[in-house]
Amino acid sequence: MKKTKLLESISLLVIIAMIVLAYYFSQALPERVISHWNAQGQADDYSTKNFFVFFVPLMTIGIYLLMKYLPKIDPKKVNYVKFDVAYNFLRLYIILFMLVIYYISGMMNLDFGRDWQLNKIMPVLMAVLFISIGLIMPKIKQNWFAGIRTPWTLSSSDIWDKTHKLAGKMFILAGIVFLSMMFLPGDYFWVVMAGVIIAAFVPVIYSYFLYKNSQKLPPEGPRE
Repeated sequence: MKKTKLLESISLLVIIAMIVLAYYFSQALPERVISHWNAQGQADDYSTKNFFVFFVPLMTIGIYLLMKYLPKIDPKKVNYVKFDVAYNFLRLYIILFMLVIYYISGMMNLDFGRDWQLNKIMPVLMAVLFISIGLIMPKIKQNWFAGIRTPWTLSSSDIWDKTHKLAGKMFILAGIVFLSMMFLPGDYFWVVMAGVIIAAFVPVIYSYFLYKNSQKLPPEGPRE
């Protein structure tokens, strides 16, 4: 319980930090800002300052509120007690990731971060996010809102647990793949991304085969 409250407090501090950062950006950024960079780290899209300043903080607050209150209406809400620390870590990882992305993209529109290489920074951030999620994935118990939610994992707690153990390994592997992108030319970006997407589907397919195997009838005995 103490750890859960601590994680909740840290999450609120992240939200507050993002609001403070939004105020700073509203004063410091030009009226037209870079809002997207391609795989080579080159600016390829722009937006108004107001859109940039408010969009990510509002989306992050929305994610925080959804992850806070959706468990209360989950038909399997009693299971959250079994992984409340892991769930709070998951929420913290996501909103902290959003804060860091917001900070970096904002600073890259100012002199302070104009020379930062986003194509080198993003793989590290994605790797940290995926590896962090991979480490807690096996601890997530059956629910309708977090984890690998397929008809087959939701039909059996055993299939759920086995699928999430594999998913944890796949997420960690995906994190390592993201790190490798630091050393590859931009032209290989989509090849690596395709590999990550394929890896994400492995646990889903695995859950299906676990379910099929669980449905196999035992062989019939000898007829009299």
